[in-house]
Amino acid sequence: MARWNPPMAWGAEHLLEPPREQEKLAALRFALALHERARERAERERLAAALAARPEMRNAWLRRLVLELRRG
Repeated sequence: MARWNPPMAWGAEHLLEPPREQEKLAALRFALALHERARERAERERLAAALAARPEMRNAWLRRLVLELRRG
């Protein structure tokens, strides 16, 4: 959610403040809502079930991820 910061803008005063544009604030609110929802056990279980149904479950890394999601 940072502003574009090319080398020629380094040190510019406007980069010292966090972005307050409406679209960035809306994106941050959406990200917070996703984060809060992901903290719910039921949501993690739905994700784990969806992942477990994938053929990629043959990979150990995905099995570990599903186990972590289910443990909470």
